[in-house]
Amino acid sequence: MKTILIIVVLTLVGLTAFGFVNQVITAPMIDDASGLSGGNVRSVTIKGEVITPGTYAVGEYATLSDLVDAANGLTSNADHLAFNLDYVLDDEFDTYYIAPMYDHSDVCSTEPIVKVNLNAASAEDLKEVAGFNKTVAGAIVEYRADHPFQSIEEMMDVSGIGEATYESTKSKVTLKATA
Repeated sequence: MKTILIIVVLTLVGLTAFGFVNQVITAPMIDDASGLSGGNVRSVTIKGEVITPGTYAVGEYATLSDLVDAANGLTSNADHLAFNLDYVLDDEFDTYYIAPMYDHSDVCSTEPIVKVNLNAASAEDLKEVAGFNKTVAGAIVEYRADHPFQSIEEMMDVSGIGEATYESTKSKVTLKATA
């Protein structure tokens, strides 16, 4: 019995030393919604450049800032031009994405990802983004005339942009020209 106890203690010490216990303990989970006041509570997922990506419970009028706070904040690679923290989370979307400034596939990258502004770029500039053809670029310009983009996820409301196009372009666009 004493040997088993020693093995368990040494295993926990070893796992802690390698950070495995910390990863298991801090793995994203749905927050306890008991602290949310009134209204409807729903689960929303946040991905990308946040400290703890995952699914969280949010209240009816939660903002992207509330969701980022639940995910323990932004990483240093978050592109502040690609999201609006004041954006009230839309019931239409159950996942939000914080785009990176630098490409993850190039660890030593010092050049930001070249991006276009969904709210200001011409159709010609939008066509430069891999995934946007002439028709989609025109549809983006037409859509934003009546509905300026408040979140990257709103791209999926544009005719011709589905999940695949959204996934391939979400890190290549911004919402604002300056932070």
